[in-house]
Amino acid sequence: MNNYLKAFIIFALLLMTTVVLFILAASLLPPDTQPWASWVVAIFGTAAAFFAAVSQATGYTLRDFLERRGTEEPQPGDPLVEQDRLGNLAASTDRYLQYLVERYQYLDFKGMGISERVPLRLPLLEMYIPLKGRVEIPRGETWSAEVRLAGRKLRADEEEDLGRGLSEPQPVLDLMRENDGLIILGDPGAGKTTFLKYLTLKLAQGDGEELDLGARLPLLVPLSAYATALAEKNVRLDEFIADYFCERVADLPIDKMLEAALEQGRALVLLDGLDEVRDLRLRHTVSDRVADFYSFHRRAGNKFALSSRIVGYREVRPTAEGLVECTLVDFGEEEIEAFVDRWTTAIERAARGETGFAAEEAQRERAELIEAVRRNPGVRGLAANPLLLTILALMKRQGVKLPERRVQLYHKYVETLLSSWNLARGLGRPPTRDLDVVQTVRILAPLALWMHEKSPGVGLVKREDAKRKLAEV
Repeated sequence: MNNYLKAFIIFALLLMTTVVLFILAASLLPPDTQPWASWVVAIFGTAAAFFAAVSQATGYTLRDFLERRGTEEPQPGDPLVEQDRLGNLAASTDRYLQYLVERYQYLDFKGMGISERVPLRLPLLEMYIPLKGRVEIPRGETWSAEVRLAGRKLRADEEEDLGRGLSEPQPVLDLMRENDGLIILGDPGAGKTTFLKYLTLKLAQGDGEELDLGARLPLLVPLSAYATALAEKNVRLDEFIADYFCERVADLPIDKMLEAALEQGRALVLLDGLDEVRDLRLRHTVSDRVADFYSFHRRAGNKFALSSRIVGYREVRPTAEGLVECTLVDFGEEEIEAFVDRWTTAIERAARGETGFAAEEAQRERAELIEAVRRNPGVRGLAANPLLLTILALMKRQGVKLPERRVQLYHKYVETLLSSWNLARGLGRPPTRDLDVVQTVRILAPLALWMHEKSPGVGLVKREDAKRKLAEV
């Protein structure tokens, strides 16, 4: 029913009630009663008070109705319209959160998730290992242990970018709870993006209270995409976030959802990859916009997280009250063993199902992989990085001898990936022929170099451009 028709009915009923009360009161008055006017005044006074109370409760007055009676569309701000809007917004938010669940519930292996002709899908929440980080501390405080990233010592430029001393390791989730804004620094593959996806998925599933973050609206966006948008035109960060998701869930009012969440202080804004903005001038602009956006919206109770590699961070370092930096630390023995245990269990379950044989194979694979890591210092150093540990586990699963140096690991990984492509091409049909590793690398290596020269740090190019370059190679 039209909201204005409802208002008309309300006022019509009130008017009828007043008339009935007047007639009833007049019939009860004695014929010779002279001061009957005082009764009429009392009745009309009561009716007027009743009118005023209803108008205050509904937000409608008779004048409002008379002025709007010819309007077909509801006006913003009307109480009934606002109630409908909030209901629609809640339904849209539920759909958006479901989209996030579907988007992030499984780990993305980017081509290396094929095992025994089975496309591997490992649940993120089952595989996730909590990260720890060291928070910057003032000069003069010391940290006795040597800082290592991905099993290696910090380079001089990384030590310079980190600046002052670092605290003892703390759970990154605790730092997220305790601070309005958190900047997460680390090597490639250290788990920065995975942590942001973990937060997004937990909140989308309604587990914000479990994390002690409350019921927040998660918004995870890549800063490289924001830089691309800024290069084309001047756009505010909130407008970009709305546009970014509108391209993916076009029928949802993301802008209204974001506006409401920010106003109510229940947004969790997750900004990934400041280092992937390769142009220094543009990176400065992005950093400044992020700092301004954070400073304004943190006052309402919103929370923020930003991720970046260490190198190149110091020169665009955003500073604002309540903004804390932390550097992710290597996986220790406990984290490595926990990852290997979850990995082998999940991968054997995916390949062989919930069987006793799958459980036995998982135990065997676990023991062999842990032994390989412990026995070889080179492998142990690589296993300290979550991404490299994942590659090592995949290669071990496929019977590849584990390398000791990172360059060897990447070379072996390319060979393993090509093998995975062969298996992937064979899903549901036999492959026409296997890819020749040497010949394929000879073709793809120049293409990969060109892609990263054309799109530094991101490596994304248009399909047609890639086809033309491949034809040249």
